[in-house]
Amino acid sequence: AVRKTVAHAGIDPQKLLGVGIGLAGISYPQTGVVHYSPFFNWRDVPLALLVRSHLNLPVYIENDVNTLTLSEQLFGAGRHIANFVVVTIGRGIGMGMVVNHQLYQGANGGMGEFGHITFDPARPVCSCGKRGCLEAFAADPAVVAYVRQSHSAGDAPRTLEDVIALAHAGDTFARTALRRSGEIIGIGLSTLVNLLCPSRLIISGEGVAAGEYRIEPMMEALRANTFNGLLDDVQVIIEPTDDHAWARGAASLVIGKVFE
Repeated sequence: AVRKTVAHAGIDPQKLLGVGIGLAGISYPQTGVVHYSPFFNWRDVPLALLVRSHLNLPVYIENDVNTLTLSEQLFGAGRHIANFVVVTIGRGIGMGMVVNHQLYQGANGGMGEFGHITFDPARPVCSCGKRGCLEAFAADPAVVAYVRQSHSAGDAPRTLEDVIALAHAGDTFARTALRRSGEIIGIGLSTLVNLLCPSRLIISGEGVAAGEYRIEPMMEALRANTFNGLLDDVQVIIEPTDDHAWARGAASLVIGKVFE
């Protein structure tokens, strides 16, 4: 994929400084090992070493939301902001954080699994194998699954875009699913604000495309559940992403290393 991309862009391979890879799950940036990736079902995969052996270039890996956070710091709404948090909504729910202008990575890179805080331990099984995670209630697959229960096989939505189209058409179940998701995410965000009180909270990811059906109830729940006054000084920015934003985030890993 890297070789094809470079050839398609018409770039001299000698000018490449390195390769950045962002993916969901827990990665150890120091060793280049993917400790756990739920979507690929990978455990302790030495991804950086494997890719480097084919390309003979420096290869850096990181959690995908952390890479997006780096991109926001370099090019987006996080520029010149000392303390901010990025939360992404999509297939999963993730988080990245900058503290005093530095990406916070936690011990061994295991930081930001916001989607896996326990919302209700007695409820659905999450992709991580545990029960009741925020992600299992409110991520895009949970929204789609909720709406599918109320539709016949031929009319059942397969993607979030299908659910959004149904919501636009007045479908009650679609609107309820998106509202429910937004409310749950808002409660989770209020916990982040109560704990961290960043100066800026950036909400991003493909799931933001649901717009008012999801974002308005999210903001209502955030305001209702944040400790008195803490939200007053927090600027909340809604910023949809596309594939280019994620790719730019992964490339930011290399930029960060060059200027480290």
